Amino acid sequence: MTRIYLPGTLASLRELEAGTLLREADADALPMAAIAHAVTPQLRQFVGEGTNEEDLEFVAFTRASVGALDLLSRQANQRRLRVVVAADVPGEAIAVLAESEGDSRVRVSGEIPARKVAAIHVDSADASEDVAAAAAAWPQAMEGDEEATAIVEALEAHHLEWYHPAELAEILKRFEN
Repeated sequence: MTRIYLPGTLASLRELEAGTLLREADADALPMAAIAHAVTPQLRQFVGEGTNEEDLEFVAFTRASVGALDLLSRQANQRRLRVVVAADVPGEAIAVLAESEGDSRVRVSGEIPARKVAAIHVDSADASEDVAAAAAAWPQAMEGDEEATAIVEALEAHHLEWYHPAELAEILKRFEN
């Protein structure tokens, strides 16, 4: 099994509540939906020998949180909170997309059943304003705008909260009000 980190939104959690996290059809509607992050050979080589697995997974997790911000920047009707879902999938269900040194991107094929979810991570409610500002600034930050980049980087002060998958209904209730 390989641990992957899927960037998402609260809509992703509603899919999970329905029984699966990823459906192939969603990949066309949401290009990032089938893209996850994991510890790839390219990431392992970039970070260097001797780095423990937990630190490598944190890098992949952090990159997934950036992917969630990208999703939010393209979806106007979403509450502005980043979501990252950690799941364990068979190695044959992922294909490494890493194109450069340090890249952690993988493509996930098929569906991810709810029972494969290891953890759910969501911004705290008090991060909502900063996440909204960062989502609005994201396109300009990707073009190199320094002010927009500073807004996006300010999100580093907010850590995503950890939830057990059994808390899914509680998460949705808490954040959809």
